[in-house]
This record gives sequence, C-alpha cells and structure tokens, in this order.
Amino acid sequence: MDNYYSSLELFNELELLNTSACGTLRTNRLGVAEAMKIKRKLDQGKCIFRRKDNLLLVKYHDKRDVNMISSFHEAKIAVVNKNNFATNSPVMKPTCIVDYVKNMGGVDLSDQLNQYNPVIRKSKKWWRKLFFHLFNVCIVNAYQLYLKFSPVQTKFSHHDFRVAIVKSLVQEAGDPERLFGRHFPEFIPAIPGAKRAHPARDCVACNKRKKDREGFRRKQTTFRCDTCQVALCVPECFRLFHTRVNYKQGITSDELE
Repeated sequence: MDNYYSSLELFNELELLNTSACGTLRTNRLGVAEAMKIKRKLDQGKCIFRRKDNLLLVKYHDKRDVNMISSFHEAKIAVVNKNNFATNSPVMKPTCIVDYVKNMGGVDLSDQLNQYNPVIRKSKKWWRKLFFHLFNVCIVNAYQLYLKFSPVQTKFSHHDFRVAIVKSLVQEAGDPERLFGRHFPEFIPAIPGAKRAHPARDCVACNKRKKDREGFRRKQTTFRCDTCQVALCVPECFRLFHTRVNYKQGITSDELE
C-alpha cells in the first residue's frame, strides 16, 4: 500500500488478523523511529534499517529518500538486474522496495493515468465523487484492455479513446451524423413533370406526429437538409434539428400553434 494508508498502528492490527503488509511510509506517523525522521544526507544506494517489534522500518536513498514499512520482510539487500551507470556496478536495493515496485507498479500506473484525465468534480455528496472515480478507473482499465487485445495496428491515444467513448454514447442517444456532420439547406427538388419548381413538404421538426395532428395546423417548407434528406424550416428548425437530440423540444407550444 502507499503512504496514505501505511502506519505502525494499522500494520500491528493487520498482524493480529494474520495479514502481512508492506508499503511506503510517512515519517510523521506516530511511533516512527527518530532515525527515520532525521533529515540526513544519505549517499545514493545507502539505507537505514530499524526494527520495532515485528515491524521493519527502512530509509533508502536513490534519487530521493524512500521510507518503507513492512511486517514480513527482513533487513536484506537484493541485486536489481541493471548496473549503475556511474560505477558500472549492480544496483542494490532493500528487498521490501524490490517487492513493492514489482507488485505496486500497476496500481501506481493506474493512479497516474487517472490523474491525466480527471472527471471528479467538487460535490458535498461523497458517493458522487466515489462513483465518478470508479467510472474513471473503468475507462482506464478498458483502455489498457484495448491496447492489449485490439487487432488494429494504429491505436487510439488515451485522449482519443475517451473521445471515441463520448461519441459512442452520443450515437446511442441520437444520430451522430445529424449532430456532428456538415449540413446545408437546399430546395426540395421537384418531381419530373410537376407544376411547382420547389414543392413543399411537412417540416419534421415543427410538426406533430400524424396521429396527434387533430386540430393542429401543419407547417410545410420548401427546404430540406442536403445530407439528412428531411424537410426543415429555415433557419430555426434547421438549427434545432442539427444541434439537439430532442429537437422537437426546442419548439414551444406557441410556435406549434
């Protein structure tokens, strides 16, 4: 676990429940040995071990100080499979840090990816923040599965993957072509041999359904959308039809009368 949760009291409680634990540690936690709190300069690769009952406390310096606590590790050093560029010698790290990096790397990466595209907003209701956090975690997990199993050679970036999800959700609510495509009004073409050069059709936006038209005066227009091929009054109905999922709600009852 990371240092937000780690404490000597928690690790002792877990030990009573036959549960071992390991994690990074904040040195201001109650009961931490003074040797861990002293801000002394350690050489790179050096470490300090302290034992308190069944708990092992470790201070290790790599690029910065790393403080660890464990209830099942011993005060041992492990060789990491890479060399120090400065000394050309194997890198040595405490075994608790080696195990932590090995088993917590995925969790830390998940937290990192969650922070790139945060969806949490301020709220007085705690469950809303929890819901959106879990929702964001689901998106990150879905993206990792997409990277691993998608047969497509050129894959979406994380940002583009989220945009694709949004477009897919919009598609379920309404036609994306109607909402996002390029649309222009044109006259409704006349049928060969017709008397009118620009015939009129019922507007799909400001007319009620045929079964609900009793006592309603229908409205016709000579314009249509060149892409959607539906009759629309210009400009209001044309704008509503291409900007709202529920475009009929944009027309007031007064306008329908």
